[in-house]
Amino acid sequence: MIEKIRKACCEVTQISEDRFTFDARLKEDLLLDSLTILELIMEVENEFDIRLDDSKLKGLKTFGDVLALIESEVNP
Repeated sequence: MIEKIRKACCEVTQISEDRFTFDARLKEDLLLDSLTILELIMEVENEFDIRLDDSKLKGLKTFGDVLALIESEVNP
């Protein structure tokens, strides 16, 4: 599942897969703005046929946070 999420992230951001590490900070390390993060979330929601609660999105700081949120929704 992690590789599938990484690939989706790469498609949206045009950033190489190896930069999407667990501790990579979305804004500071990957330089993603709010719009790109939203596009990323929408891509992942489509890929896994899930809907992520907006209130949970505000706490996302790292790629690891994104992974944990998606895994919690896919495997409740």
